[in-house]
Amino acid sequence: YSEEEVLDRTLAMLQSGEHDGPFYEELWDTIQSGETFRSEFVNEKKDGTRYVEDERISPVRNEDGEITHFVSSGRDVTERKGREEELRRRKNLLEQTQRLAGAWEVDLRSGELSWSDEVYRIHEIEPGTEFEVEDGIEFYAPEARPRIREAFERCIEEGEPYDLELPLDTASGNRRWVRTVGAPVVEENGEIVKAAGAFQDI
Repeated sequence: YSEEEVLDRTLAMLQSGEHDGPFYEELWDTIQSGETFRSEFVNEKKDGTRYVEDERISPVRNEDGEITHFVSSGRDVTERKGREEELRRRKNLLEQTQRLAGAWEVDLRSGELSWSDEVYRIHEIEPGTEFEVEDGIEFYAPEARPRIREAFERCIEEGEPYDLELPLDTASGNRRWVRTVGAPVVEENGEIVKAAGAFQDI
C-alpha cells in the first residue's frame, strides 16, 4: 500500500479478515493495560499474496503516564515459518521411521552407546537404561555373537558397513529375529569417530 492508501484505515481493514471480534478485544485489552500485544498470523498484501506476519503493538505514554497513542511494528516471517514447518516435517518423518526401525549410535571417543526408544522396546528394556557395546552384543543369541562382534569391529576399524539378520534374546527371554545395520561416521581427516545404524524387529 502507499502511504495515502493506509491513512485513515483501521488495523482490521489491513488484515486478511481471518480474525474475529475476540482477537481484537484481546488486542485492545492488552495494549490498554499498558502491555505489548504480539501475535503471528496469516495476512494478505494488497495484491492478495498471503504471508505470515509477526506483529507487535505497544502503547506510548506521555510524561503523566497516560497512553496517548500506539506503535505497531510488523515483520514478514514467512521464510522462517517455512523453515520451522520443514523441521517439524522432518522430525515427524524421523519419528515415524524410528517406529519402524530404531536407531543406535556409538561414540568411539567416549565409548557412549545411544539407543532410540524403539531399540529399547525391541530389547524389552526401559528406555534410558545405560549399556556398553558389549552389553548390547550379549543380547544376541550365543551363536550370533561372533558374527555381530566381528562385523562391528570391522566397521569401526576398517570402515566397513554391515547389514545382518540375527537371532536375539530380549531382557524378558523372548527370542526375536532382528535386522541390524551399521556404518562408520568419518570426519574430514578420515578418522572414524562414531558408528551408527538402524535396528529392526523382523
